[in-house]
Amino acid sequence: MFTFCISDHKYSHVHFIGIGGISMSGLAEILLTEGYKVSGSDANNSHIVERLKSLGADIYINHNEANIGNADLVVYTDAISMDNVELLAAQNKNIPTVDRATFLGALMKNYTNSIAISGTHGKTTTTSMIATILNRSVLNPTILLGGKLDEIGGNVQLGNKEYLLTEACEYKGNILKYFPTMAVILNMEEDHLDYFKNIHHIVDTFAGYGKNIQENGFLIINMDDENANMVVENTNANVIGFGINNNVDYSCENIS
Repeated sequence: MFTFCISDHKYSHVHFIGIGGISMSGLAEILLTEGYKVSGSDANNSHIVERLKSLGADIYINHNEANIGNADLVVYTDAISMDNVELLAAQNKNIPTVDRATFLGALMKNYTNSIAISGTHGKTTTTSMIATILNRSVLNPTILLGGKLDEIGGNVQLGNKEYLLTEACEYKGNILKYFPTMAVILNMEEDHLDYFKNIHHIVDTFAGYGKNIQENGFLIINMDDENANMVVENTNANVIGFGINNNVDYSCENIS
């Protein structure tokens, strides 16, 4: 299993293939702040790329095997193909390579409390709401969003190692690579059917995610979802249910 200790700088130079992506850029910014050498490539220039450059990242537009230089680790996005020239070059040079989700899952373990927001719909909205609440508290969280939030001035905020808040996307089974201390499941519906076979495949994936919650952690789940019990029955985490129509721990009333 891939591990990443952010404080030991074992991989002092990390190269990101697809660094302009909303999640990849957040990961890159965390490493830049921690004193890592960060390089990357992307098919297009953007304000995200320009921001990372201003923070010290070396970024190339378009992919070329020379871009990876002497990187110690290469992180790649789901958006690239397995025959990407930079990925192949890294493999030929025996440079460790890891996909974005696996890297994020390993990064989670560097934080005392990692909160991952999942579900077929509503992840960015819910994560943004929680980010706003945490940001206005005294907790000083690290935040990784799948969109921009005015409250934090973008898609990432660097805080302390006590709290990490992030979205957790189920596409391609990526949530199976995450190991949060607190997992939120908003809903489970048919989506991403270019990857998932059917709703049963989707629910099985969320059930596997529930098993990955760290010891003494929490699963916060929408019990109004008809498939919620399957996830609850397969987790060892402490379960907190919310909803409207069921006997749950937290419910809403008088909604208008």
